[in-house]
Amino acid sequence: MQAMCRNWMLSKRYHLIKNNFPNKSSEFAKMDVFSTRDVLLLYSVTLYNVEKAIQKLDIRSGSMIRKATKMKVYHDCYETYKKRHNELWPEMEVMLKAHGAHNYSIFLDEESGVLFAYIEIECEDLWAQTAQTEICQKWWEYMSDIMETNADNSPKSRELKEVFYLK
Repeated sequence: MQAMCRNWMLSKRYHLIKNNFPNKSSEFAKMDVFSTRDVLLLYSVTLYNVEKAIQKLDIRSGSMIRKATKMKVYHDCYETYKKRHNELWPEMEVMLKAHGAHNYSIFLDEESGVLFAYIEIECEDLWAQTAQTEICQKWWEYMSDIMETNADNSPKSRELKEVFYLK
């Protein structure tokens, strides 16, 4: 699985570089530590156009991995939670897309404050790296006053097991 993810990332990196930095592609391609995320961020900063960067990265390959989790938002913070997500930081959106996130939805049970999050990802290893990003940690800190969190400000969450899927 890890080798597949690495090959996918290298392929995506190659295409992003080739299509968006034709004069520098051979220079970037030699840099083994230059990740797809780095290319995307460089691309978005270079063009000052986050939307275009997101579109460039939205290249699906293979089958998606469906994930579901539940978290909890404080009862008096529902509107704040919704408002903050409606105003999601562009850097956060870029990071999520760069780490293979697609079709991300969060639902609220207003009776209990339970949030149900559904996301499709391209690669478990790539997705696992989101927690180490600076922007994700800033987002967790930003959200920590309105939901149940761990000591590191990450949301207290429980991954759910899929028991049925209709394609």
